[in-house]
Amino acid sequence: MSKRTAPSRVLGSSNTSTQHLNITRFEHVLAATFALVLCALTFAQLTSDFVYAPADEAIFPAGDSGAWDARYTYSPYIIQHDGTYYMYYGGISQTNVWAFGLATSSDGINWQRRFVDAPMFTPNTGVKPTTPVVLLEADTWIMYYVDWQPDGASNLIYRATAPAAAGPWTADPEPVITAPPDSWQSIITLRDVILTDNGYLMMYSGANSSGTHYQIGVATSNDGLTWTLSDDPVIARNDADDRAWDHSAIVPSNILQQADGSLAIFTMGTNTVFRNFPYSTPVGYATSQDGLNWTPSNSGQPIIETDDEPFWSFLYALPLDDEVVLYLPWDAGAKGMRIMRGPRP
Repeated sequence: MSKRTAPSRVLGSSNTSTQHLNITRFEHVLAATFALVLCALTFAQLTSDFVYAPADEAIFPAGDSGAWDARYTYSPYIIQHDGTYYMYYGGISQTNVWAFGLATSSDGINWQRRFVDAPMFTPNTGVKPTTPVVLLEADTWIMYYVDWQPDGASNLIYRATAPAAAGPWTADPEPVITAPPDSWQSIITLRDVILTDNGYLMMYSGANSSGTHYQIGVATSNDGLTWTLSDDPVIARNDADDRAWDHSAIVPSNILQQADGSLAIFTMGTNTVFRNFPYSTPVGYATSQDGLNWTPSNSGQPIIETDDEPFWSFLYALPLDDEVVLYLPWDAGAKGMRIMRGPRP
């Protein structure tokens, strides 16, 4: 059965562009994290040019029964190399084993799994690896990912390398980032890593040790190994106004690199004080010239307000020529991915 889509109110420019996992505490925190990651966009209601395509089915469903990704496929990260799109994604088996997979495409829309019988990479750095982010430097493929530790209360960011897109992958023995305890970013959820003229830039959301009150942070590095986290959020939740759309949390999407050299992200805020679950999920937008200083658009107010229940888990925006393809969760039965398509902002 397809998900009911309620009308959306456009609050700013019209040209700006579940159930949650009822399993262990790890997955509850992960679901809560991902739920904040821009997953309730209903662009089909923002403009008639943005539509689900196809309307009522997954573009990349969970794997077949018994497969390593049969329970859930989530958090895609897509790069293009030599005319081929590579989508790295997280998968969860029916026995609750978490790992990473790879699919390829010639158009960024139609995908073929490259690992069916077994995952591409199952790190041994923790117990629940999530949110793979991949970049290619010279002949080395580099992955950053989050891995939850056995204590269930901490996560670390690791780096792995491979000689080819499909591996074999080798994780560095030590994490590149350990979230600082007892801070606004005691739990970090990775969103993106890009290489700029000034070095590496990482986009993430940080939460307190309880896994709540997510805010947006960035980290910088000269070599991709030693990172400096922002002392304060670069975009903070609106703690002062308990009726604000982003009072409880605000989190980023992946980074969009614009033609003029600027950077952009979508942001999603939540307010669990005055929005009972299931609650509406306003969406904002922010831009930056340097990746360090971000300016929310529309005077800090959301650009879209939807009355839909939130999608859970992820949103990834893939620019293709003059359009944007949005990867969102498909929550009908087995969890997978669906897409929306529309004009590039």
